Amino acid sequence: MPDHSAIDQRAIAALQELSTAGSDDFLREIITLYLQDTPLLLAQLEQALAAGDGLTVSRLAHSIKGSSGNFGATQLAQLAHELELAAPLGGATVANVKALLAEYGRVAEALTASITSH
Repeated sequence: MPDHSAIDQRAIAALQELSTAGSDDFLREIITLYLQDTPLLLAQLEQALAAGDGLTVSRLAHSIKGSSGNFGATQLAQLAHELELAAPLGGATVANVKALLAEYGRVAEALTASITSH
């Protein structure tokens, strides 16, 4: 069962209101794009961390923070923000990334459930 607390449903409702036709297609499309793009960013982030490239880790974490915040994934956005700040100083760790990946899993599950229920 998805953990709906992983996302703020008010953010999803606000995104739904952006649809000019009131159609669920818009929401479904942007959530699908997020669910396709974010794993790629996370994989790149893991590679950058393994390579010791703190600036790239920071840049990728910034992207994840912004897109996740748009969907009301506040915990994921916060974890990404912390990683964004720590990475350029050499403070990014595998544990940080594992926490980010785990939270993304919760968010992805909740978002998938939200588009199947609309």
